[in-house]
Amino acid sequence: MNQRVNSYISHISKPQKDNVVDDMHFKLAIDFVEQNVVRDREYNLLDIGCNVPPAFLEYLTARHKNIKGYGCDIREGTEACASRNDRVEIKFMDIGEPWDGYPHDFFDFIFAGEVIEHLKKTDNLIQQSVFHLKSGGYFIVTTPNLAAWYERLLLLFGILPVMCEVSDYSRVFGRRLLYRIMGKTESRPVGHLRLFTPAALRELCEYHGLEYVEHTGYWTLDLFLNRWISTMSKNLAQGVFMVLRKP
Repeated sequence: MNQRVNSYISHISKPQKDNVVDDMHFKLAIDFVEQNVVRDREYNLLDIGCNVPPAFLEYLTARHKNIKGYGCDIREGTEACASRNDRVEIKFMDIGEPWDGYPHDFFDFIFAGEVIEHLKKTDNLIQQSVFHLKSGGYFIVTTPNLAAWYERLLLLFGILPVMCEVSDYSRVFGRRLLYRIMGKTESRPVGHLRLFTPAALRELCEYHGLEYVEHTGYWTLDLFLNRWISTMSKNLAQGVFMVLRKP
């Protein structure tokens, strides 16, 4: 079993200060950051597409006084959001464009959790991350896995994979039978534009100059079979948690 996933499983029952960081991809990112900070230096951490309020940043900066948190989002209310921690700064920003306002070689960690699948300009996300990361800085990215075990089964029966969206109006097209089995007639799109397998994500990041560090599977659907397969096989897992490094 992967050590990072095992660490998550051992802490599932522990209460959290904020429900937002209960999600597995957040916990894996927190675990990685905390294992790579030392007390005698300062760190800058950027959360791309941060929540409002930015619970991930607030959690880490509250636990580590040497971490300064930065968050950006394009949703309404981002600019008006006031963090409960004075070491967290939030700004409204379109990450599909150049990231004005952040210095070159500034961040030690950049976290893009469940963001890249919503972007048309995925190359820009990686290029800007490389530009703004310090040498030796880490790019942490999570995204649904197009090659997940259940997606492969659905395709085998001619059903559109769960994470694919072919319309701005409905997610039902291509999988009406699946929705009928679940007792649902409609589902609104969440805006998935690009989908990745672990290999595709790694190759994209490496193409733009990042070095692969590690890859772990994770899950959001808390069913035994999904947990078991996601734990035993990172390439068949529901989600991809990947860490890369700027040389």
